[in-house]
Amino acid sequence: MFFILSCGKGLVKAVILAGGLGTRLRPLTYTVPKPMLPVANKPILDHIIERLAGAGIDGAIVTTNYLAKQIDEHVKKANYKIPVEVVEETVPLGTAGAVRNVRWKLDSDFLVTQGDIISSIDLREHLAAHRGVATISLTKVENPSAYGIAELEEDGRVKRFLEKPGTGECFSNLANTGTYSFSHEILDFIPDGRCDFSLDVFPSLLEQKKPVYGVAQEGYWKDVGSIANYLSGNRYMLGGLASGQTGEKAFVSRNAKLIPPFIIGDGAQVGADVLIGPNTVIGNNCQVGSGSEITGAILHDSVKLGSGCKVESCIIGDKSELGEGVFVASRAIIGSGCIIERKASVASGSVVGPIVKVQASTQVSGVLSPNIEKIERVSSILDKIPVFKKLERDELQVCMTLVEFGELGSEALSKVSKVPKEQLDRSLTKLEKMGIISSGEGNFSMRYEDPETIYDWIKRRVL
Repeated sequence: MFFILSCGKGLVKAVILAGGLGTRLRPLTYTVPKPMLPVANKPILDHIIERLAGAGIDGAIVTTNYLAKQIDEHVKKANYKIPVEVVEETVPLGTAGAVRNVRWKLDSDFLVTQGDIISSIDLREHLAAHRGVATISLTKVENPSAYGIAELEEDGRVKRFLEKPGTGECFSNLANTGTYSFSHEILDFIPDGRCDFSLDVFPSLLEQKKPVYGVAQEGYWKDVGSIANYLSGNRYMLGGLASGQTGEKAFVSRNAKLIPPFIIGDGAQVGADVLIGPNTVIGNNCQVGSGSEITGAILHDSVKLGSGCKVESCIIGDKSELGEGVFVASRAIIGSGCIIERKASVASGSVVGPIVKVQASTQVSGVLSPNIEKIERVSSILDKIPVFKKLERDELQVCMTLVEFGELGSEALSKVSKVPKEQLDRSLTKLEKMGIISSGEGNFSMRYEDPETIYDWIKRRVL
């Protein structure tokens, strides 16, 4: 998901590319496109458009693909400070291909930046630093293997660029933030069809010795497409609320204990003796029963918690209902419309839903999505791609499971993929060494989210 800034005739336009599958945030993104997921009770897309408006952007175009109708309906109802229109992309074109697809809208230099991030990096500063054919915004990170990295000459010119380096390939800790300034001529270097800036265009420009520059920028920056980063993005947005925030027509019992920072949405109801811990987001029209404890969790709109629930640093999708005494541990994700009956528990890192019913007193560990057949599958695409047939059977099964269900711990991954634990550990080690998967905070995920880009990555770098 990217947006483009086009400066022409005194005006600055933005195009937000919002068609990604968001598989690492399954099961939330089975029913909601990633740009519409709320961060601090506001869709990611709205944060992006506010950031654009604050940088002096005069208008925006949102290009969509996956669950496009939801984005279109939201934009039509929204009251933005700048005009915004939606254009559906019929087939995924990749980051660069999508830019070429709207080239008729671009008549001067422009800016491209990821749209699925929460960031304080200054867009005006980046535009002012633009030189050459392309200028890449970079920032220092602890684990550069998860991003594209660049090595710069003394004058800022990019000497080397490598997308998601494998083991032993990290030559820099300057990570690509996904924000680029381009001269108009960049469009001449983007071929028709599916094409990616990091995998295709930047390597080609460097090979042709075209002037590509990098600029190191400071500030908060997170891709909120993973569980940990989604929680982090919410906490960042909560950081300025020293006394917390309670929405209109919300009711909070006098006996409730609220520890900031927190947000309680419009129309929410919080019962007696409830503990709302720091870094908690309660969505609009949520109901929290008496004696419940919520610490560091994100509750989307219209979630209902019975009395005596305990919820820790997890994510609960909209319209889900938790019965009396339900426990949900950290890093668990519960999708939209789930019913978790009384005294049930959901273990750390587990994935439930969407539209799943968990019986009373059940202990859930791993993945529980029996209704997945009702939703468009994406993993089935992998076994139709010839290059994946070169993987061993267990390795392919691990990849298909991660594409379908997002981030999983090894125990859950073994159960869902039906690969025995000992063999799974060998497969995970091999796939991580090959650069196909990545790991963090006890979870494993594909290095890319959509099957087409996974295919491109493996074809170029691995097989």
